[in-house]
Amino acid sequence: MRRSLSTSLIAILSLAVLALGATFASGDSPKLGLDLQGGASVVLAPAKNQSAVATSSLDQAVNIIRRRVNGLGVSEASVSRQGNNILVQLPGVKDQTAALKLVGQTAQLSFRHVLQTVGAGGTYDPVTGTLVTTPAPTVVPATTTTAPASTSTTTAPASTSTTKGALGARVLVGVAAAAQATPAPSGPAATTAASTPAPTPIVPAPTPTAPTVPSLTPKDQITPDKQIAVPQLSAPGSTQVTAIYLLDKEELNGKAVSSASAELSQNLGQGWEVRVNFTGSGGGAFDALAKKYYQQQIAIVLDGVVESAPTINATQFNGTAIISGSAQAGGFTHKQASDLALVLRYGSLPVQLDQQQVQTVSATLGKDSLRAGILAGIIGLILVLLYMVLYYRALGLVVILGLCVSGSLLYATLVWLGQTRGLALSLAGVTGIIVSIGVTVDSYIVYFERLKDEIRSGRSVRASVDRGFARAWRTIVSADAVSFIAAALLYWLTVDQVRGFAFTLGLSTLLDLLVAYTFTRPMVVLLGRNRVFTHARFLGVARGLAAAPAGTPS
Repeated sequence: MRRSLSTSLIAILSLAVLALGATFASGDSPKLGLDLQGGASVVLAPAKNQSAVATSSLDQAVNIIRRRVNGLGVSEASVSRQGNNILVQLPGVKDQTAALKLVGQTAQLSFRHVLQTVGAGGTYDPVTGTLVTTPAPTVVPATTTTAPASTSTTTAPASTSTTKGALGARVLVGVAAAAQATPAPSGPAATTAASTPAPTPIVPAPTPTAPTVPSLTPKDQITPDKQIAVPQLSAPGSTQVTAIYLLDKEELNGKAVSSASAELSQNLGQGWEVRVNFTGSGGGAFDALAKKYYQQQIAIVLDGVVESAPTINATQFNGTAIISGSAQAGGFTHKQASDLALVLRYGSLPVQLDQQQVQTVSATLGKDSLRAGILAGIIGLILVLLYMVLYYRALGLVVILGLCVSGSLLYATLVWLGQTRGLALSLAGVTGIIVSIGVTVDSYIVYFERLKDEIRSGRSVRASVDRGFARAWRTIVSADAVSFIAAALLYWLTVDQVRGFAFTLGLSTLLDLLVAYTFTRPMVVLLGRNRVFTHARFLGVARGLAAAPAGTPS
């Protein structure tokens, strides 16, 4: 029996040391949640102008948004449902505004023919879909047909992009509408009065009028079967308008896109480009669209904003197209290409969602919360350990060692789950760990009090440790079972922060059972056979626990 106890003790100590050592050697640490390292969160809800939304549609929307988040590289992000709402948390994201812009783009992706483009400034209100200020337009409206070869052309603005066929298609530089050159008058420069016919009244040419900026279509009025006027913004997350597009009815939606990726252009100096792969039916529909609008612009619209407006420069794409930036601007940057690919890849949602609540937490506030949580845990732990040593003497040292073992296993487990499953430790999770210290200490108290009863009944420490643990074990299992069931129900029935609390509490409860049986029991049994441990002057267990049986001298 003694050998089996020693083996159990060595095994659990080795496991704790190896787990903690491997964790430190890897250089990893627990991933922190939004409230501990800063970041952003947003609550999305179905738009009010929609009928009842099916649960399956919301689940599909959660999966799409989760893929968008993963595309941003935020591995600790949380995307979950709260009834009909969807909560998105992005801890540690640096560019919070741009990230929320990409994640919160909730309307279905659509491809529309460009009817007119007006360069305009002003500030865009993303909630109402209107311009806050409307300055005078700066660019004359342009048609979307490229200029004939015999006429001069104006190059496309930096925001204009070009689409070309991926398989043997002719590559052309996208241009804005050509200004038709006025033919020079023919014939001699001057004639004699005799040969000059009678003069006719000269009608002055009409003075060109500045184009008017079309009113933007409110978001709640954007439908696939209507023409719309929508803005193009200077950058993702920005509210600065660079142009307003008048667009025709929807020709194609995001369901036609199978995948999209950012790639470095094979042409030197052209920067990055976006490769778009269409579905089987989507490829045929896009080819039909390309034939219909060859050499014209097609706008890619998401959430009432033009993401890109490439010019179609091929009539056959065979299921794959490449969008490249303007040659005059050096093509897309890597970020521009990645953002556009992300929109194309995960842009189409089965339900239209509106932002209900947006919250941002600074990294400084997160660090303060983490520091406060750790400080509270350390103070509480010191007070508990001090009490255990003063009250139970040498047995208090067993509590200290036991908490070190369970703490090592808990830390290594949280780090491993963070690296493999994306588990993020929140402030509520830290609270669950602090509460679990009390649960663990309760197990020691149950055992020690049972041991005290055995010693007071006249048995020796050596004879009492096994008998006391056998009776205490049933109580420990019952108490921990109640804690674990409560934690499991909280995790199953609640969301967000409460789930973090429930998870760490449940995990700590399981580790308490493991450590109590494989460490506490053999440690006390082995030490109970040592007279120094049982009868030392200040820390002796027998002196702290024993009381003389009734009727016998002390």
